[in-house]
Amino acid sequence: MNKMVKFGIVGAGFIGKMHAEGIVQIKNAELVSVYDKDMDSANRLAEKYSIKVARNFEDMLSMIDAVILAIPTFVRLRYIEEAAKAGIHIFSEKPLARTLKDAEEIRKIIEKYDVKFMVGHVVRYFKEFQKMKELIDKGEIGDLCMIRTFRGGSIPQWSSWFRDFESSGGVILDLAIHDMDFWSWAAGPVKKLKAHSISFSRDMKMDHCVVIMEMSNGALAHIEGSWAYPSTHPFIFEVEVVGTRGVLRYSNLGSASLILSNKRGDNQIYSPMNISPYGMEVSDFAECIETGRYPELDYEEGLKALKLALLAVDSAKNDKIYEFGGDMR
Repeated sequence: MNKMVKFGIVGAGFIGKMHAEGIVQIKNAELVSVYDKDMDSANRLAEKYSIKVARNFEDMLSMIDAVILAIPTFVRLRYIEEAAKAGIHIFSEKPLARTLKDAEEIRKIIEKYDVKFMVGHVVRYFKEFQKMKELIDKGEIGDLCMIRTFRGGSIPQWSSWFRDFESSGGVILDLAIHDMDFWSWAAGPVKKLKAHSISFSRDMKMDHCVVIMEMSNGALAHIEGSWAYPSTHPFIFEVEVVGTRGVLRYSNLGSASLILSNKRGDNQIYSPMNISPYGMEVSDFAECIETGRYPELDYEEGLKALKLALLAVDSAKNDKIYEFGGDMR
C-alpha cells in the first residue's frame, strides 16, 4: 500500500474548509493538522476532522510532508519560504501571487530549496470542465467558435481583505482568473486580450468585469465575473461553448448537468459528478510527491495565469488591448 502523504492546512476559512472536505475523500493523503491565527476557527476545523491544532506554523511543519496555503494572496510569501526551508512541499491557492515581484521571489525560493510546488487552479479538476475539454479535443462540437462564461455572486463575506483592491486584485485576479486559466489552457494560446470593468460598490474597485480573449485558432472567449450581487443571491457559474457542429452548456444551478447538443438537435446529458475537485487536485499533488513527477499546475502554469490576469487588470484600468506574438499559454 502506498504511503499516505501527511498534509497540514494553513487557513481555516472558507477555502481551508473546502480543502479539508476534499482530503477526507481521497486515499493517498491524510489531513493531520491545521493552523490559523484565529484559534476558534482552527479548533472548529480540528474538532470536525479529529486533527491537531498547531500552536504556530513552525509547530505544524514538524508534523507534515506538505502544506496547503489557504490564506490571503498577499501574506503567503513568508509561509512559502518557511515551508521550503523545512523541506515541506507546497500547495498554494490561486493566484500564484498578487504581483510579479512576489511571483519572482516564489520562484527563487522553490528553486533554492527544491520542493514540489503546485498552484490551486481548481477548475481544471472539475469533472464537468475536464469532460468539456475532452469533447472539444475529440472534435465532438467541430471547430471551436465561441466560449461564454459567467461566474459570480456577492463579494466573499467571510473576510474583508477581498474588498481591498491592493490586497486581492479585485474580481479579475480572484474570480475571473479561474476561467482565464482554464480556457487559455484548454483552447489557447491567447492571441489578443481586452478587458472592461466597473465598480458597483462604493468601497470596492473592479467588482464586475468582462474579459475578451481571442484565441490563435480564431475562437473568441467572453469571460464575465461579478461580485456585484446582493449577499442573499446564490453563486452562479455558467458556460456555453459553441462549435461548428455542436454546443456544450453547463450551469451549476438546476440539475447541474453538462449538455452536448449537436446540429440535429439531439442532446446528450452528462450527469453531475459528485467528486470534490479540491480533493482531486490534492490527490494529484500527493501522487507527484510520492512518484517524483512534477505537477502539471506548477509554478510556470501559475505564472502564465497570473500574467494574463494582471494584463486584464491593466487593460480594464487603462483601456488597452494586448496582442501576443508568442505563446501566452
